[in-house]
Amino acid sequence: MALQESRAREELLTGAPSTRRPGGLAPWTRAARRLGILGPMLLCTAQVAFNYLRLDLPASFVARHRSDPRAYHLFLASHFAYSDLYTLFWHHHLYRHPLPYIDIRIEYPVVLGLYMTAAAGLTTGVKAYFLLSSIGLWACALGCVWCLWAVSKRAAWAFALSPLLLVFSLLNWDLVGILFMLLGWRAWRRDRYLLSALFLTIGTFAKLYPIFLLFFCFVALARRAQQGRVAWAVLGRFLAVAAAAGAMLNLPFVFIDERRWAYFYVFNEERNQRVSVLYWWHILTAHSSAVLANDLWAALVLALVAVGALLIWRGSDATKVAAVSFVFFLALQKVYSPQYLLWAFVFAVIAEWDGWALAAISLVGLAGYSSAALLEYLGAHSPLTAIWYARNVKPLERDLRLSLLLATGTVAAMKGRVRERFRPVLLHARS
Repeated sequence: MALQESRAREELLTGAPSTRRPGGLAPWTRAARRLGILGPMLLCTAQVAFNYLRLDLPASFVARHRSDPRAYHLFLASHFAYSDLYTLFWHHHLYRHPLPYIDIRIEYPVVLGLYMTAAAGLTTGVKAYFLLSSIGLWACALGCVWCLWAVSKRAAWAFALSPLLLVFSLLNWDLVGILFMLLGWRAWRRDRYLLSALFLTIGTFAKLYPIFLLFFCFVALARRAQQGRVAWAVLGRFLAVAAAAGAMLNLPFVFIDERRWAYFYVFNEERNQRVSVLYWWHILTAHSSAVLANDLWAALVLALVAVGALLIWRGSDATKVAAVSFVFFLALQKVYSPQYLLWAFVFAVIAEWDGWALAAISLVGLAGYSSAALLEYLGAHSPLTAIWYARNVKPLERDLRLSLLLATGTVAAMKGRVRERFRPVLLHARS
């Protein structure tokens, strides 16, 4: 269909019949385009491999400090490196091969709990565990490139070129959740709604953040049903698939040990690093209670989501609304981890933000990682200097990061609305 429209447009503009063969591109051109994905995949592989070599612990060091997690932490801090894969290997005693949410409680949703314990259960020793975990995350990174390439080659190259992969690809298990979110986004772009609901739900129970895209896709699908573009039954099946997938992933652990399963939600309700704009603008202070902070944060997030739903109902694209909403959510969030900017970058990529916005997000992410790594280094070598840095430099650096992030999200949102409003005019003018 797209090819026919392209030929018709060529005939309209030139006044002559299209000279392109009905079969489409020449065989060598089709082959070149298919092999073109190897470029971003190789670049992505190089970044993940570099990150692995930077984080891999020498065998001699592991032999000397086999049961001393603090030694691992000090070694990584001395090299301006860090990975939760190591930290939680010891914190959750994964070397004992526990069953997730049955033998231990985990501060992540069930998909990541299954991933980390499976990697430990299939290996012996921290080096083998880290290697297998890294291979899995590398495969997820390649899967992300494949998903993006299928929709937009620019998006695939932007992801592969992002310097955030150099520092965040193996810092946590974020690439697992990102892959499922991109699988859901790809299915959504192809109007495969049930598959989209399945993948986005799995992604939500990997790292939670795909819930933004899941909810806004639901709103967009409801609008399409209201307009008569899809049947209301499709919306019902979308909900049914999401509910069924969530139940299948969670209910077995709920029935076995509800408290250990619920630890993710309890843990995050109690966490508060006091890093959001609510503290920066002195709406909340260090003396504010956790209950007040949670209530205010929840109210603002609900308001943010409600505004996004209203924009979609008025015709905005679900992906673009999800990207802006997530960036503002990061500024409001009680807890900040540097790798969250990898999520912001992916949201911005699929929302087709301009290159300057992707560069700004990358800068914020690298600054956050550098600051955190420097604090870890100072803590390992000069605790007093680390305290001074945390009190005097860290707040200023945080405020600058938040300012740049908010400015980027605001400008991107405004440009997106202008483009959506004038797109019909531009398309009419081109035709």
